Amino acid sequence: MINCLSSQIDRISSFLNTPLTPEKKTGIIDSVSFNAMKQCGGLGDMLLRKGGYGDWRNWLSEKEWIQFDQEFDTQLNGVALAEPMR
Repeated sequence: MINCLSSQIDRISSFLNTPLTPEKKTGIIDSVSFNAMKQCGGLGDMLLRKGGYGDWRNWLSEKEWIQFDQEFDTQLNGVALAEPMR
């Protein structure tokens, strides 16, 4: 989503049948940026950390990643939305 945020906002807007003006779309893009969320205090008590692809290797051991993967499969098995994250 980070690489095609604008088109994903268009897709969500279309799904919700809620047209967006260019100004509103720009406002949404600005509001959901990492820096905007961090300046506003994040998402409640959730720690915001700017990672990247494969950044889990800096934070999780191989054993922890296997455990995470197993729990992911247990909780989201059969959920189509989760498939691209596998």
